[in-house]
Amino acid sequence: MLSRRAHALVDAGMSEDVLVHLSEGRDLLAADDTGFSDPYCDLFVWAPKRPSCKHMWRSDTKMQTLNPQWHERQKVDLSTSDALLHVTCFDWDKLGSDDFLGEALIDLSQYADGLTH
Repeated sequence: MLSRRAHALVDAGMSEDVLVHLSEGRDLLAADDTGFSDPYCDLFVWAPKRPSCKHMWRSDTKMQTLNPQWHERQKVDLSTSDALLHVTCFDWDKLGSDDFLGEALIDLSQYADGLTH
C-alpha cells in the first residue's frame, strides 16, 4: 500500500512524503527443502532528478512461510514526484547466498494524487 501527501514548508517550497507500507506476500516460491521460504524484502526509493534522494531499508525476515505478514512502514521525504520504488524479495539462507524470489518496480508518480493506493 502506498500513500502520498503534500505538505507546505515554512520557506514557501513544497515537500512530498511517501509512506510505504509493506503489507504481505502471498503464494511465494518455496526456496527451501522444507517446502517453505524465509522471505524478506529490500526496498529502495530512487529519484532520478534528485540523486541525493535515496532511501533503502530491509524488512524483517519471516521464517518458514509462503504467505508472510510484514506490516512495516517507512516514510520517505521527496521533493519530486518523479521517483521509483524498487521492491525485491529474497529467501534468507543460513548458509550460502540468499535466493531471489521476485521484484516489483513502481513508478511513484502514478500515485501522486493524495490518495492511498
